[in-house]
Amino acid sequence: MEEYGDYAARAEERYQAQLSQKTVNCLETLQEHVVEFFRLEWKMYEAASEGNYELADEYDLASIESDEAASNEFNRLADEYDWTVIEE
Repeated sequence: MEEYGDYAARAEERYQAQLSQKTVNCLETLQEHVVEFFRLEWKMYEAASEGNYELADEYDLASIESDEAASNEFNRLADEYDWTVIEE
């Protein structure tokens, strides 16, 4: 479980870094989804580090939903602003 504590610390750093990012108005919704993804990732590792794997799984599933919401918002913005998106 110790390795999950290390992952949790790094995930919290990513969350805090993303949270501190300033963005333009048109990207606020995307930013909210990304911040939520990083928060859920952090909480997932934190729960796992405490041995609460059921809660970690719940956070993991929620993070997948948040990631999908961010992807959907990105695609919406790409359509709205006619961005060229290169898919790999």
